[in-house]
Amino acid sequence: MLSFQSIKEFIDTFHREGRLLTELFDKRNLRVRYDDALLLTDEKEDRLELLINRTVLIRNGEFLEIESRYLDFFEDILDVNTEINTAFVFENIENIKANMNFYIDESNENRRYNYLRKIKSDIRKTGRTVIRNIIDLGRNIEDIYKTEPTYKIKISKLQRYETKGNDISSLIEKTHNLVFEQESLFFTSAMDEELKRIRNELRIQLNDGRNHLVEIQKQVIDYLNQIRRQSDFIKKLQRIKYLKDQFELISKTNVQSVIGELNPVSFEPNPIYGLKLSLEMLESDEALDIIKKVKAKIKHGKSLKLPSAPAFLPEHLEAEVDNEVIVDLEAVKNGFLAAGRDLFDFVMQYDFPKNLEFGEKVTIFCQLISLYPKEIELSDNYAETSDIEYVIAYPKQ
Repeated sequence: MLSFQSIKEFIDTFHREGRLLTELFDKRNLRVRYDDALLLTDEKEDRLELLINRTVLIRNGEFLEIESRYLDFFEDILDVNTEINTAFVFENIENIKANMNFYIDESNENRRYNYLRKIKSDIRKTGRTVIRNIIDLGRNIEDIYKTEPTYKIKISKLQRYETKGNDISSLIEKTHNLVFEQESLFFTSAMDEELKRIRNELRIQLNDGRNHLVEIQKQVIDYLNQIRRQSDFIKKLQRIKYLKDQFELISKTNVQSVIGELNPVSFEPNPIYGLKLSLEMLESDEALDIIKKVKAKIKHGKSLKLPSAPAFLPEHLEAEVDNEVIVDLEAVKNGFLAAGRDLFDFVMQYDFPKNLEFGEKVTIFCQLISLYPKEIELSDNYAETSDIEYVIAYPKQ
């Protein structure tokens, strides 16, 4: 493994390969092939091999990725790191505490100054890292809630981030105790204008961090409660759908008595209101003529004749037969259990009695999962095809 010999060599190399590194960083969550990366170095393999030898890039078979140190560096600088790093802050606190003791015990002014400079730098890093961790925590929690499709994994990840939030809260209190309550001897002897300003900035950062952390922890609890409610509701809905499809909903549930006790407005019949003529219409000459005609017929006992519908034609009375081919879901299910394959792939290749569109086959796939949950096992894996994502399902063993 080779390393860069100077800062100039490091900067020149990164500047020359900026297009390649930018592309790899933008696609850091994807896999980039070696041949595709070679195109970004003007197909000069020696330039690509130089980055691999300098451990800037890691080659894994036919794929390339940025080495973790440089990837962490880019993510920290651009503030896009998704990892919550509490260990760094714990280590920083220990370094601050140790350097404070070294400062007090040291008699040489130059060495005391070096210890003080390290303490100031570590205090700045601690404040920045705590705030960045809180921002990353909030962003990660929102992303997980909105994008994670599996309920079980979503709950597990949110609970993990809830623990991370508690760790950050503990870090804030430890940092506050160290800088503002403990080590009074050090701050009395070493206090200067710069250290005073750094302490004030840290105090503001810690207070802001506490407030943001409280809001994030409330949001996590709210998200977890929403997920559990949604999960329970979907399970009940699936059970009701299954009983309805099996024609057992009324016999195995109290749905009739529950609905019978309800009296919402939606169950009421639609009222029919008589058509009232406007005053302007009644005052017109046309309305007066109509009223006179109606009055004359009523006076002479004549019944008003309503227009009758035309007679039925002979062809209207001829019987018509409409044949429809029905898909036997039970037969499809039995074939799937015998085949022992992935359900989606089985449905797509099944020989149905009539030609079905892709969307109709997807509907049958969903119906089978809904109707036969005891015989079909859903895995935690998903696949994509034709712009849809579906769960991998197999026969239960």
